[in-house]
Amino acid sequence: MPRMLTVFEVIIRPGNDPEALLSEETKKETLAQIMTPEEAAAVGFKGFVPDPKGRQIRFIAVAQRDAHWIQRTLESHEGVDGYKTHDIG
Repeated sequence: MPRMLTVFEVIIRPGNDPEALLSEETKKETLAQIMTPEEAAAVGFKGFVPDPKGRQIRFIAVAQRDAHWIQRTLESHEGVDGYKTHDIG
C-alpha cells in the first residue's frame, strides 16, 4: 500500500527565515522535509508555480498522519503568510 504524503506549499512573510518554520523537535518527530521550489522539483514534485507577488515559498512534505501537526504549527507561525495543501500518493 503506497504511503500518502501531504505537501504544504508555504508562503513566507517577507523578512522571516524560512528555516525557522518548524522546530528541530517537530522536524525530528514528524520527519518533515522542508524544501525550496528547486529542491521539490528535483525530487519529483511538479506543477507548482512561483508566488505572483514574488514572496519566498517553501514546501514541507510530511506523512499524512502528521499533517494536522504541521498545519497547526503553520497556522500559528508569525512568519507564514499563507499555505496550500496537496495530498500526494
